[in-house]
Amino acid sequence: MNDEFKNLNNGESQNTEENSSAENTVQNPEYEVSFDSTTGNYSYTPEPGNAFTLNPVENQNTSEVKDIQKENTQKKKQKRSALVCITAIMISLAIIVTAISAGAFAIDSIIGKIGNFGHNDGLASIDGPKLTVNKSDLEVPMNAVSKATYIAYDSTLLIEAFTDSSASTLAGTGSGVLWSEDGYIVTCNHVVEGYETIKVTFTDGTSYFAEAMANDPLTDLAVLKITLPLNSEVLPVTVRDTEKTKLTLGETVIAIGNPLGYLTNTVTDGILSSLEREITVEGTNMVLMQISAAVNSGNSGGGLFDINGSLMGIVNAKIAGDSVEGIGFAIPIDTVIDVATQLIDKGYVSGRPQIGVNLVTVTNYNYSEVFKNYPELREFATTSSGRWGMSSIIPGVYVISTSESIKYAKDSKETLKLGDRLYQIATEDGNFVTIEDQQSIQNFLAEQNVGDTIHLTIMRSGKALTVSIVLGEKTGP
Repeated sequence: MNDEFKNLNNGESQNTEENSSAENTVQNPEYEVSFDSTTGNYSYTPEPGNAFTLNPVENQNTSEVKDIQKENTQKKKQKRSALVCITAIMISLAIIVTAISAGAFAIDSIIGKIGNFGHNDGLASIDGPKLTVNKSDLEVPMNAVSKATYIAYDSTLLIEAFTDSSASTLAGTGSGVLWSEDGYIVTCNHVVEGYETIKVTFTDGTSYFAEAMANDPLTDLAVLKITLPLNSEVLPVTVRDTEKTKLTLGETVIAIGNPLGYLTNTVTDGILSSLEREITVEGTNMVLMQISAAVNSGNSGGGLFDINGSLMGIVNAKIAGDSVEGIGFAIPIDTVIDVATQLIDKGYVSGRPQIGVNLVTVTNYNYSEVFKNYPELREFATTSSGRWGMSSIIPGVYVISTSESIKYAKDSKETLKLGDRLYQIATEDGNFVTIEDQQSIQNFLAEQNVGDTIHLTIMRSGKALTVSIVLGEKTGP
């Protein structure tokens, strides 16, 4: 169309333009146009006596006008439908965004509550979905290990064991700690057991010969004694009170000792890897702490300290191997305190059961040394066989003597004698163990109590006999 409508909404008269072509020029009459906003329809009212023409080229009848009106109406409806759809989409999007924001806020609130549960120390807080940690409260001073070492350093010792009284033949080295101001020293039993002369040296180079006071093979602890001069400035270790400050998994540990026997006063650190680890050390069952601090042969008997320089254990073992690293063990401080105190006060640990017999183990490797020390045992631990009468060794644990403290059960028909070979040990309720060495006996007795009755199966002159014994209290090594 070439018609142009203006001010359709105010009902004013409007004129059609004339066509520039002369042959098509037809002047349209004036008319009124009104619009119904409810239905969206237009109505046209021509002036009386005038013909109504929309197209200057050809006249159109009323049906064509209605078709145009219908078409316009449909377009308006389509526009309104599109507008309604767009509006609905925008409202839906707004609802979705609002819901997501509300959900995120709720999740953040829940995370904050969970994150703060049980944390009243002020070290951590939740800020939105991120965990914020106040690092200043967690950081350990850079020189903390150095300060702890300074506190504990002078109370640590190098221990040297000699096979002769002149201290000319060195048998082994280890470590130790000064336990008290009157010269008591705590170390491992396997460092000093069986040696005639023991020498201790402090970090300042001062040396003393020590006396072996008492030992406890079951916990691998021993106590030595030296005489300190009156003006000695050496201070004993500070012992950690685990009732006030319990041992914590993962806390810093510091080992001070003499690895390999010549790298004296070496300091290594790590963490407490396990509070209790049941292991067997040279045949003895023990419950020890596991540590990651580097320890080696020569560290045995040395102190394990915490970040405050307080003694928290005595190093006594490690797992060795090409594929093993950072697996060491230490005797817990509570055990050290209990055993060391009793060894100093009484010379033994009370409540430990014993049979009351002295034994020796004979093997295919040590029989020459055993027969040298106990020649009377040869006839019981060897046998002759074959046409040439060659002797062979009978390995086992043999009785070499009995003590006055041994107490036989009333119903026992036999007593122990020199040369008896112990075969089996059993309790009243039927628990038993086959005896392979003295350590197997010790481990068995560690689970019994003073006053219990045990039954020993022994071999004597090729016959099996049973001896019943009431366990007494061990009052020595």
